[in-house]
Amino acid sequence: WEGAKTCNLSVWKADLLSVNGFDEDYTGWGMEDSDLVLRLIRNGVYHQDARFAAPVFHLWHPENSRDQLEENQRRLQQLIETDRIQARVGIQQAASE
Repeated sequence: WEGAKTCNLSVWKADLLSVNGFDEDYTGWGMEDSDLVLRLIRNGVYHQDARFAAPVFHLWHPENSRDQLEENQRRLQQLIETDRIQARVGIQQAASE
């Protein structure tokens, strides 16, 4: 999970839903990728290389602020110290809004 970047990551919809998607508690730049990948691994979803088998598109966008990086690192550390699989604030919560 370390070093995972969601700019070049795809995941089956069912697998993403099974972990409640990205955790929306993260703000700005950093650690949301690692959080998602760690929870996917804990749920039995592992890396498969699609190099030369799947197209990759990346849309340019301004980089998010890193002002909250320390707080994001703290959130990730809390996840590491637990066995949590579900995002605290994720797809299910967004759907109920």
